[in-house]
Amino acid sequence: MTVLAYNLAADAKGTWRVVFVPEDLHLYVEFSRPNAESNPVDWLSVDDFLAWRPKGALHQDALDRLVALFCQAMRGQSPPHLSARRALLARSKAYAAASSEQR
Repeated sequence: MTVLAYNLAADAKGTWRVVFVPEDLHLYVEFSRPNAESNPVDWLSVDDFLAWRPKGALHQDALDRLVALFCQAMRGQSPPHLSARRALLARSKAYAAASSEQR
């Protein structure tokens, strides 16, 4: 099986990467620990990865990079600055919290 992989974020604990399998036209996200073999059984669908709340800074960085990659591919331009995206997410969470309190 041929795969194309792109590292999204890495630190001493591990690496988040997006994995594309051209023969199957499938796109996955994986987290692997240093010196560990990539195992397709452990790969996440992109839907599952996007549905998770980030579990730390590295996970957040990987999420931001994946969204940036999609923006670049679809718009043919640089994505919005990541800190601006984070600020937008924070505002939307604050709005959601305020809306739920008013109910």
